[in-house]
Amino acid sequence: KEVEAAPTAESCVNLGLEFFSKGRVRDALEQFDNALELNPNPTEAQAAFYNKACCHAYREESKKAAECLRIALRDYNLKFGTVLNDPDMAPFRASPEFKELQEEALRGGEDIGSGFRRDLKLISEVQAPFRGVRRFFYVAFIAAAGISTFFTIPRLIFALQGGDGAPDFLETAGNAAINIGALCRYCRARGFVFLGKQERRRADYKYLS
Repeated sequence: KEVEAAPTAESCVNLGLEFFSKGRVRDALEQFDNALELNPNPTEAQAAFYNKACCHAYREESKKAAECLRIALRDYNLKFGTVLNDPDMAPFRASPEFKELQEEALRGGEDIGSGFRRDLKLISEVQAPFRGVRRFFYVAFIAAAGISTFFTIPRLIFALQGGDGAPDFLETAGNAAINIGALCRYCRARGFVFLGKQERRRADYKYLS
């Protein structure tokens, strides 16, 4: 007689998915619970908790679904975008518990905010490549204009006072105007970049929500 192989976390998850696809939600939940008792690795644990949440969502048990999702998000690196896009999560997304979970993610809490922030970061990097390089040049230009202005102002005061050795007033005033104008221009540009970044962040929140 052939000996049956001992169940593993992976086999229980796969069997649970098979049951769920056939509408046998109760049996699926039992298999996902079995998987969690068989020393699962992080990937298997994430799958078990997430699919438990899908089962509870199907049964409109939103509080239990939220509990499973919090564990998967906090401990097993589940991406929040998965919750947002999975059709099996549609009943849960219509519940107050989902709104609460989403608020926690938007606030960036340590428990479940990391997955949401990771999705935002990925979107931001795709939409704004080389952001670090641009920031470096903005800072460098502002610093250069500021240093030049710092040294030009005393010369302008000296030119206004006149006397022996005083620099030409018109030339010094022109240099000061150029430096101050450049400083204002770079600061204003940096301000626009910051406001644009905030607007993109709000748009990304809306996209992920």
